[in-house]
Amino acid sequence: MVAAKSRDCIKCGCNFTIAAALVPILRPLRNKWDAVFKDVSPASKRFARILYVIASAILFWLVLSYSEKKGAVWYLYAALSIVYVAFFTFFLLWVVPREHLSRFVRQRKGVVRIGLIFNFFTALLLLQVLMATWTARALMLGALFIVSWLGFYFFLVYIFPVWCGMSVFFDDYVPFDHTARQGRTARRD
Repeated sequence: MVAAKSRDCIKCGCNFTIAAALVPILRPLRNKWDAVFKDVSPASKRFARILYVIASAILFWLVLSYSEKKGAVWYLYAALSIVYVAFFTFFLLWVVPREHLSRFVRQRKGVVRIGLIFNFFTALLLLQVLMATWTARALMLGALFIVSWLGFYFFLVYIFPVWCGMSVFFDDYVPFDHTARQGRTARRD
């Protein structure tokens, strides 16, 4: 039995984090992946990167042509995807530590970054295709994102400062002493 606020296991001392739980699962896969690319020549790696970029560009072009043939009102879904991209970016920055994101970006070669740009636009087009398929649900979910953002903004700008001010006021409360001089200097004559 472990306390709810405990950060470590009592028996083995392991951390209770998602990363600690995923390490035993992902380590064998990572070892296999590293073994595949351990003995690969630089020319083969370069060829694989170029192949990745070409495959990403072809996939992007196919999804773009499908979106064009679908004939939906694309500018409505493009405008709605602004809300989705903002929400997913906020969620990504909130969940993934920034040092992991910066390390991911720094470790990618220039060619692979071009492929990632193609992948981003492909994912954005797929998102717009899904929005065109389920318009009512996409609008409701977008409205939920906007309402959540406005609610958090209202809380952080208006309610939270007042709440903190009230806690400071009540924490610094000094009881009233009726026998102490209250700043009165009037005399009775």
